[in-house]
Amino acid sequence: MINKIKNISIIMSVKNGEKFLGRAIESILNQTFINFEFIIVNNDSNDGTSKILQSYQNKDTRIKILTNLNNESLYEGRATGINESKFDWFALMDADDECDINRIQEQINFINNTSFENLGVVSTYGKYINYKNKIIANRFSGPTNIKAFDKMNSKNESFSIIDPSIVVNKNIFFKVGGYLNNNIAADIDLFYKIAEKGFLIQTINKPLYYYRVHETSFSVQNSMKQCEITHFLNYNMRQRRSGKKEISEDYFYSNFWNKYSYRIPRIILDYSKTYYKISAYSFIQKKYLLSLLNIILAFIHSPRYTLKRLYQHIFK
Repeated sequence: MINKIKNISIIMSVKNGEKFLGRAIESILNQTFINFEFIIVNNDSNDGTSKILQSYQNKDTRIKILTNLNNESLYEGRATGINESKFDWFALMDADDECDINRIQEQINFINNTSFENLGVVSTYGKYINYKNKIIANRFSGPTNIKAFDKMNSKNESFSIIDPSIVVNKNIFFKVGGYLNNNIAADIDLFYKIAEKGFLIQTINKPLYYYRVHETSFSVQNSMKQCEITHFLNYNMRQRRSGKKEISEDYFYSNFWNKYSYRIPRIILDYSKTYYKISAYSFIQKKYLLSLLNIILAFIHSPRYTLKRLYQHIFK
């Protein structure tokens, strides 16, 4: 065996997460794999988060709480936890999600039994859940074999994995530079750079992660902005892969994003993605007319994207 994991670090970054935090923590503490440290970074929360964290730390010595008084970024919070972790591999967990009790064990088994010497990231399939913990859709995406990985990488495609479901080789994380500072789509940039350095990203085709969709979730509130930033990250990805220098964010906005010919077709697709998210959330709330309206708007903006997403959620 190339990688023999006996222990793992689990990293969670939270800000004002009192509503679902307890369930997220318990889904980690109840894992069948028990040899872990659980580092939770409290990003200047002003609700009941601190009290909840302290109560769990008093019950389980595997929990270590770090506090950032001026840090409100999800990725900066994660980076703080990763820097403090002591094991060679780390797993992520978001404060409003849950995971299957066998999630970590399955990922460790995959890593320990693989023949790939360059394995860098292992994610899982998942399910979307609502605020009542009801499963409402599938999230079956990510490269489950070498062929799928090579195809996505060669076509410069986003790997579209469930970001907080990942287990990562810490040495590789730092070798590629970790997360970009102050970037709300830093996960996409990280996965691009891991692949560009010759490391492998693989997905376990089992739904081991439960991704919660609600009105205050990061992805819902930041959908259009994430899409916009992704265009900048995609541009630099193509620059690197063609042997050219990366550009700054200011240069991107002044020389590309400000041009209608560049921005308009991308915004059209971005609106389709956002309307689709709103439709899914409206459906969860049983606001069926609103859901139907937004799925129609998503289809009008991009029929191909909308049909692809519907297929993934309904038939896979």
